[in-house]
Amino acid sequence: MSASFIYNTDINSLATKAVSLLFNFVSSHCNEKQLVIGVSGGRSIIPILEKLIEKRDELVIESWRRLEFFLIDERIVEPDSEHCNFLPVGKFFQQLVYGGFLSNQQLHPFRCNLANPEEGIRSYQRELELLGGRFEAIILGVGEDGHIAALFPNRFLVSDTESKFIIINNAPKPPPERMSCSANLITAANFAIALFFGEAKRNALKSYFEDTTDVVDCPAKLVNAVSQSYVLSDIKP
Repeated sequence: MSASFIYNTDINSLATKAVSLLFNFVSSHCNEKQLVIGVSGGRSIIPILEKLIEKRDELVIESWRRLEFFLIDERIVEPDSEHCNFLPVGKFFQQLVYGGFLSNQQLHPFRCNLANPEEGIRSYQRELELLGGRFEAIILGVGEDGHIAALFPNRFLVSDTESKFIIINNAPKPPPERMSCSANLITAANFAIALFFGEAKRNALKSYFEDTTDVVDCPAKLVNAVSQSYVLSDIKP
């Protein structure tokens, strides 16, 4: 199984396509009590969030009220730190709260316990379990080295099928300590979008398409296990 590849030199057009795909997925699951969506931090997700707000009226309010948003990765830092992933992401979601599309109860930031990060992980996992214990959909920015969430090449266990969230202590970029959803939580989703935006992601995209590269070396390949998955890029492979 492999993800559908969508290429366009215009990131704005790709963001429009991503939101359209997401809205279609949500609408096709209108009988579900709730849909849990995992979103990544980082720059690549910003055009998607901007388009989500621009196109918000294209999804009926009843569907908005069924969505629950979690982070798939967060830095182990103070919540008001400039390195916190939820700060920029949360600003976009707050616009949807102010507009009456979402409530704050539908937003699930990772509440970091700096003294005991593992307790924060357990708490976040319990929060997800109350909503079914899995992501229905995920939107992932891909890093220059092919990482997704905080799953960096050769620094995570694909064989871990029990954990939903994990602590990464050796991230190659600062800060080294991060929360990440597990590989198992990604592959259990029903819908995924991976974003390779910007020239700096060219090597990552090349690695993604190489048959000899496995998921340990290119974690972005995990999306290929998701039944409805898409890779969007402004780079021609």
